[in-house]
Amino acid sequence: MAEHNRDIYQKRLAALRQERASFRGHWSEIQEELLPRRGRFLLTTPNTGEKINGKIIDSTGTFALRTLAAGLMSGLTSPSRPWFRLTTEDLSLRDRPGVKVWLEQVQRLMEQIFATSNVYKALPALYEELGAFGTAAMMVLGDFNDVIRVQHFPVGSYMVANSPDGTVDTFYREFSMTVNQIVTKFGKDNVSNGVVSMYDKGSTEKWIELVHLIEPNDDRIEGAVNARDKAFRSVWYEKSSKIPEFLRQSGFDDFPIMAPRWWLNGEDVYGRSPAMDALGDVKQLQHHQKRKAQALDKIISPSFNVASQSKKLNLMPAGVNAVDTATARGSGIWPTHEVRPEVLTIRDDILEVQQRIKQHFHADLFLMLSQLDRRQITAREVEERHEEKLLQLGPVLERVEDELLDPLIDRTFNQMLLHGLVPDPPPELEGVKLRVEYISILAQAQRSVGVASMDRLVIGVGQLAGLNPEVVDKIDPDRFADEYGDALGTPPTVLRSDEAVAAVREKRAQRERAAARLAAAQQGADTAKTASETSLEGDTLLARLRELAASGELAGLANQLPQ
Repeated sequence: MAEHNRDIYQKRLAALRQERASFRGHWSEIQEELLPRRGRFLLTTPNTGEKINGKIIDSTGTFALRTLAAGLMSGLTSPSRPWFRLTTEDLSLRDRPGVKVWLEQVQRLMEQIFATSNVYKALPALYEELGAFGTAAMMVLGDFNDVIRVQHFPVGSYMVANSPDGTVDTFYREFSMTVNQIVTKFGKDNVSNGVVSMYDKGSTEKWIELVHLIEPNDDRIEGAVNARDKAFRSVWYEKSSKIPEFLRQSGFDDFPIMAPRWWLNGEDVYGRSPAMDALGDVKQLQHHQKRKAQALDKIISPSFNVASQSKKLNLMPAGVNAVDTATARGSGIWPTHEVRPEVLTIRDDILEVQQRIKQHFHADLFLMLSQLDRRQITAREVEERHEEKLLQLGPVLERVEDELLDPLIDRTFNQMLLHGLVPDPPPELEGVKLRVEYISILAQAQRSVGVASMDRLVIGVGQLAGLNPEVVDKIDPDRFADEYGDALGTPPTVLRSDEAVAAVREKRAQRERAAARLAAAQQGADTAKTASETSLEGDTLLARLRELAASGELAGLANQLPQ
């Protein structure tokens, strides 16, 4: 890796910060209205515990966003059930016994790594920020104990840039670490004199601003084994100190950052989110709730007039006003003004706004079954509504798979190779590229659209078979079973390969032929026994045949009849 001085990185950092600036105000507003504890927009205030949710009166938006995050977590990457499987492009190759066993073995190992590492702890926060800010980021690093370790980054603390094909390949991060953390991570010999001085004086919890960047190493030396000559460079340095110039320089063979975006517009770098669409409704909801509370206060605790010379009025709830006795209405105390707000109308409008917010965050999809009136809906209608909702979420799921789950599985597989955890593959897989197939609840729900059409096809053909049985010949049962199982995400070990099916059918045919020969032999033996025991005396058919044979009318037959 050619040497770059920190001025080069600082200039690119400034350019990336400027590009991100137009999103920052929008993100801050979403943070205030929905997720006060998310995001990191000021480097000088880490680990703050002050109250920062003062703008939230009605938490419908926050709960809807959490429902979205929980739905994505359980629907895409549930820790309690398989959500992916390894396969090959060639289906016939995948079904070979040795290949099938190896793929399933590697898949089980990867599932165990996800379960024992912190993957399932980091993903919920990432999904929540993805739905709120439209862009989320996390880093997957190798770990000696758990194979991989995931670090989630709050929005506002990082900047990204796209490669020519539109995927994220550059990551710059501004953040803070304590003096103790810096010395522990990089060593006293690699940090600035100021950090060493604070460490020696015991100021170990003072926060220091750092920069960490990961970007393509475009001037790497091919074939070099040095960590600084890998495909992506990784550089750490103290933001306020130029000596030493860098805390650490290293590299990665593959990009360790996963930065999914919810929606992208053209060549944009940062994504759009459901929260951006819902922000107006969220603000309107807070305003309505505030006004409804004020109206209720004026009904329950109105301001009053009392006899006095003062003309000053207090119109606050429970306020007291002094008025001239000459203008006093009757005697005693009476309300300053009578308020009759349409509370029910306000409530109905609030319910309408709340419903719109839930729709923005697809809460109606993830909570659909719990919100339906089962007394007035059929199973078919439930299925059609589910398919309709999934069509709205389909493009987002594909982007999440492409920008988050695919890189996560690839990065984990590479770390498994480095740790020697991948068993030797069968010879058939030499030089063959593996493919990831998603079998999560949401992925299968999308495929169920195809399953429903296959079900309707079978029902329709079955009905036509009553008129013309030959129509059944149009369906290939073996191919239908393969496609049906694939659409349902059935484990490949459940369905036999074509070769195995052919072997099973050949054995069955052999058993049937053997049984037929045995039955024929038994029938022949029974016939011969019956004929030998038949009496030739009297007026019987056999006796008459014998007479005809003796007369020559049935020449040659007499020798074939039992004597």
